[in-house]
Amino acid sequence: MALAAKQGSGKPGFLTEIGWLQDVEQQLQRVKQVVQLHVKLAEAAVKVKATTFAVPVLTSYQAMSQKPSWLIQLVGDLTDVQNAAKDTDLARVLSPVEKCRDDLIVYCSRNDRDALDDMSNYVVLIGGHRGVQANRLLPYLLTLLRKFICDYVDYTLRQDVVGEAPRSASQWVQFSEIGVALANSMCRIPPPSGVEYAGTVLKEGAYTGSKVTGCLDE
Repeated sequence: MALAAKQGSGKPGFLTEIGWLQDVEQQLQRVKQVVQLHVKLAEAAVKVKATTFAVPVLTSYQAMSQKPSWLIQLVGDLTDVQNAAKDTDLARVLSPVEKCRDDLIVYCSRNDRDALDDMSNYVVLIGGHRGVQANRLLPYLLTLLRKFICDYVDYTLRQDVVGEAPRSASQWVQFSEIGVALANSMCRIPPPSGVEYAGTVLKEGAYTGSKVTGCLDE
């Protein structure tokens, strides 16, 4: 009789079993998410511990004559980590990263040689080798490009964290002239085989205080 009753239930019993399996699958999925979260938290905790150990050691050193690009990259990476973790479960674990980043920015501001003059000197150095094949200047141009990007990132972060006085109009003109010289030098490098681009260079001295205003075709 019990067997008959079970057989008589037919399709509804099958649907009940399917529903039960789906419920189990959902629970397993939630367990998996919790496990993954704990793994991420554990990994984050290890990285935070390493960061909170390394940064005080680094900032305890005496002033650097020039900030290396890897230091600015580290500050940028810590900023990216902080922004990515915002409003997530990882934010609490990664909270020491914000202090480490701010400490590094303060350290950089204390140990800042005039980056604009450094880049301007590099422009003069590159300009003094116009007789050299353009593609041989690529390593120097890449170095200047890294300096240029790092300077902008460093300046922006120091404005946000340290609250330094903004650059003057003449300093922004100098920054623009460095960018123009860099762009023009890179335009003179032959493109890879099969790649074409217009030989357009920026007009020297075209900076008006807010933007570059014109171009010249060589």
